[in-house]
Amino acid sequence: MEGTGSGHFGQLFMQDPWSLYARREAFERLQEAGIRGLRGGPLDVRFRGSRPPELLELQLEVQGQFHPACLPADPRPPCATCGNDFLKLPEQPILARESLPTSLDVFRLAAWPTLIIVTGNWVDAVQRLALDGLSFQTWETR
Repeated sequence: MEGTGSGHFGQLFMQDPWSLYARREAFERLQEAGIRGLRGGPLDVRFRGSRPPELLELQLEVQGQFHPACLPADPRPPCATCGNDFLKLPEQPILARESLPTSLDVFRLAAWPTLIIVTGNWVDAVQRLALDGLSFQTWETR
């Protein structure tokens, strides 16, 4: 990402729901806390101030699936032209435990790549390190 920036950026932040960013110091603290699979690249953001923050975009692998119990029993076939499967986010999402990575603490859901999934290890580290900018929702796994 590139452009101009202004205002306050939290330690962790999302410009939109499918992108996760961090200040360099927050990224390094998460690495030191043992967060697995954490990779980031610099943003090309220009600020007017004399001490701009160094911002990183987190690279998130695509892993994991929804559990069949939360999906429609008879889904519509995907669009032959664009591949859209017309699925809506389940009202009560359930993640398929066996599909979840064991070596990553933050990733995107394969069936819904705009969703960012984090482990309890990630949540604990963010709370312990008092990193601001994110809120979390718990989902069931089966």
